[in-house]
Amino acid sequence: HPHTYPPSSNAYTNIQNNNTGKALARSGELLIDLTTSLDLYGGSLSAAGASIRNSGDCLAQAAASCRFKTAAELVIDELREGADCLKEGGDKLEGAVKESEVDEDYKLKK
Repeated sequence: HPHTYPPSSNAYTNIQNNNTGKALARSGELLIDLTTSLDLYGGSLSAAGASIRNSGDCLAQAAASCRFKTAAELVIDELREGADCLKEGGDKLEGAVKESEVDEDYKLKK
């Protein structure tokens, strides 16, 4: 990044949280793409990817909202929603493994 910020500055934290949110969202997208290559459509694995992507979007939005001093409540709501989406994504991943066991498709279990 062309700017250097002291580790304690809000700008530094906002950039790090934004980058983390983008990376998390991209991870969810990759998981969704994986379902296409495995010919798994509409199952828990795809839903997990969507939840993880949404969680990343929430984190990035929270980081963007941190620029405004009056946005504390909005930031808290975005972080809470992001955490809920991430938990839901984890639950969906567990469901995807169970689905693969029922289908006797053990690619996901490895």
